[in-house]
Amino acid sequence: MKPSLKIQSPWENDSALKTLFQTLSQNGATPYLVGGGVRDALLGLRAEDEDIAINILPEEVMGLLDEAGIPHVPTGLSHGTITAVLKKRPYQITSLRTDIKTFGRHAEVAFTEDWIQDASRRDFTINALYADLEGTIYDPFGGIEDLHNHHVKFIGNPTKRIEEDYLRILRFFRFSAFYGKGNLDSEGLAACTRLAPQIRILAKERITQEFLKLMKTPFVFPVLKTLQGSRILGVFLETTIDFEGLQKMLEFERSLSFGPDPFLRLALSQIQSTVLFSSLRLSNKEQLRYKKLENFQPITAQNLSESLYRWGTETVRDWVILQASKGGEFDSSWLQIIQSWTRPLFPLKGEDLMQRGIKGPALGNILHETEEWWISENFKPSYEACLNRLDQVLEKGNREPV
Repeated sequence: MKPSLKIQSPWENDSALKTLFQTLSQNGATPYLVGGGVRDALLGLRAEDEDIAINILPEEVMGLLDEAGIPHVPTGLSHGTITAVLKKRPYQITSLRTDIKTFGRHAEVAFTEDWIQDASRRDFTINALYADLEGTIYDPFGGIEDLHNHHVKFIGNPTKRIEEDYLRILRFFRFSAFYGKGNLDSEGLAACTRLAPQIRILAKERITQEFLKLMKTPFVFPVLKTLQGSRILGVFLETTIDFEGLQKMLEFERSLSFGPDPFLRLALSQIQSTVLFSSLRLSNKEQLRYKKLENFQPITAQNLSESLYRWGTETVRDWVILQASKGGEFDSSWLQIIQSWTRPLFPLKGEDLMQRGIKGPALGNILHETEEWWISENFKPSYEACLNRLDQVLEKGNREPV
């Protein structure tokens, strides 16, 4: 490959990468950074990970790592991927390869020494970028120009690229909503629309990952509109987006420089939990959070502390944001209060009742009643005051508040 551009290297001071490249640059081997790390470096963004491509076989890669004493795991040996670990950080090292057979998600590959063949099997031009540690960029398919023009374009024939891996349909929309600023390549969109039914063969986990990433992007609004209008959305999520609600959330985010949250955006889009849970593979924690979003409780200055005590900071923060996005009562200081809030400790324990001869179910009921009084007093009563209240409840001889 011929060099295309030289940039100020963001990797030159990375001692782990230097060590790894020195280890791998032996016996005619040439390692290059590839894909997302190079793409994001060109935009001045910090990459989540650094992937490496190399022109030797995976067994040779493992041999070089063994000689240098660098821990590694054959995470995808049949596809040529070895994961090396330096300073507790994983680096995926993949041998150059070309596809022999593809099955819509998995591929049978052959290893090669041809960088262009390796680049040709990648999805988008902006992902077929290679770089050395000095900042020299190799760009065989015009990815640099496409990146700066906010053009997410498949390499070669879009239909062929998608048939190699149907997840690329969702990746096309996600990348377009981030790097494309909402613009959609017409040929890519046509191919995605035509092949959209094939999304159903993908694992729900992979669909979920891509869709949630899409929902975090800055230009999700126009891309979602296209997904719904082209009926691609209905292939994996049978719902209708409330775009007015989504727009309100996006405006709120901009007004407070508030980071994107896919679940808050989904909640304002009025997607029912039953639809979401049956279509996507969410964790129990994510499902519980979304159910609470769906069962939103109004927050006021008067009930903020009580709500925090009963529901916790994450839930109350979600409700405050939902309420503000819908134009309800809101004070920006609430978010600061929520962030710094520490849950007060109810002074009484079961032992305090047991010392008074209370046991069994009555113990929990009386303790709860006293705690409710303490909450209504804004958590201010002391241990002694709570004991006095407890004694009043016991003297009353019933469960009704005194």
